Amino acid sequence: MARLTTENMQGIPQPYTPFKLKNGEFSRWLAVSAANTANPVVEDKDINTLTIYWYLISSEKREGFYNIVSLKNGLALTGHNSSSGEREVFMQPLEQFSEKQLWTVVPTKVFSDGFYRIQNYSTKVDLQTTAVADGNKVTTIDTGDGLESFKLQWLFKFSEGVRQGIPPPSVPFRIMNYEHKRFVFGEEKVLFLRDTVNSFRELQFRLVVPKLKEWRESYLIESLNMNLFVTDDGISQAEASGVQLAEKDEADLNQYWIIVPSKEFDGGFRLRNAKTKGYLINGPTHAGNQLSSMSSIKEWPDQVWTISLVLPVLEHQINE
Repeated sequence: MARLTTENMQGIPQPYTPFKLKNGEFSRWLAVSAANTANPVVEDKDINTLTIYWYLISSEKREGFYNIVSLKNGLALTGHNSSSGEREVFMQPLEQFSEKQLWTVVPTKVFSDGFYRIQNYSTKVDLQTTAVADGNKVTTIDTGDGLESFKLQWLFKFSEGVRQGIPPPSVPFRIMNYEHKRFVFGEEKVLFLRDTVNSFRELQFRLVVPKLKEWRESYLIESLNMNLFVTDDGISQAEASGVQLAEKDEADLNQYWIIVPSKEFDGGFRLRNAKTKGYLINGPTHAGNQLSSMSSIKEWPDQVWTISLVLPVLEHQINE
């Protein structure tokens, strides 16, 4: 059972939204120090200063990955290659195409919803806080296939009322097309758009964390109506392909979707299929209501979507 509370329902913030990042084991906040800008630290208290505020930049090189940048000094969280188990984390000038500065945010599987593991693209390691003689330090570690521990868990905190980000798994939400202001509607195995906003389960979806580690930046998208999953039927990357609801199959990459923040349309996302590389759009001819996918470099509003939580969501429970 997944239990949702006011503390952990925020999920991943939109790019450039100021946020704080709290470690699960010590309840301390990721921060930068005025005395030592080379390495990140953790603060004991939720102090309302720039030292504990950060923002994300969505990567153009690797969709689903981010730069994590300090609001205090503009330096970026940077992983470090090392043969040892624990590895230092540095604060360095932002290089958006540096793979050592790219991080993905992976929902935890063992602990409650809303907690995430912060994983580096280049080094394939997890951000963690460890106790040392003079306090706590921030490092990374290769966990391999080991069990998750609370020192690897991080919780995003940002102001209410800002643009909706990526919700945690098990939080019900609606998906609205940016261009037509219509909502995705799932009935039987068909996905299309409709105008009505209501609490029908046909309009509700949730994210599911896939088991394949190599696609850690992706999600399965489940329709709560019939517990079916959004699936891209396409093979070719150059043509439009159908999108439908199908039985869950975690070995099928056609059910894996990367949620990519839009750079052109404020508050929107594009949904890119991991196998076909196609983006979810409203029909192959930009008309009609049935959904499909199509590969594209340039964004247009027919392939941009906004996410809105289904309220009341507090204390909502969903059987896994």
